[in-house]
Amino acid sequence: MGGIGRIFEIPNLKDRDLLKCGSVSIISDTLIALFTTEYALRELWQLEQRLQSRVQALRKAAETEHNWGQLNEAEVQLSKAQAKFQGKNTRFTKRNAALRRL
Repeated sequence: MGGIGRIFEIPNLKDRDLLKCGSVSIISDTLIALFTTEYALRELWQLEQRLQSRVQALRKAAETEHNWGQLNEAEVQLSKAQAKFQGKNTRFTKRNAALRRL
C-alpha cells in the first residue's frame, strides 16, 4: 500500500491549496475537514460504546444492589453522547455528499 504522498499530488507549486488524485482535484482544506470530522465521529462512536457498556454493567449491578442513582446518571450521559453522535453523523454525511459532487 502506498502512503498518502503517493495518492495525492500537488499539481502546481504555486497552488498548494489544491491536491490532485487521479483526474479529480480536491481543495486541501476540504480534505482536512473530512479527515477531522471522520476522526471526531469515530471518537464519539467509541465514547457511545463505552457508555453503553457502562450502562449495561450498572443495570446488572442495580438489579442486585438497587443502585439506581449511578444508572440514571450513566443513562443521561449515554443519551447526550448519542445526541452528539447523531449531529456529527449528519454533518459528516452532508460533507461526504458534497465531496462526492466535486
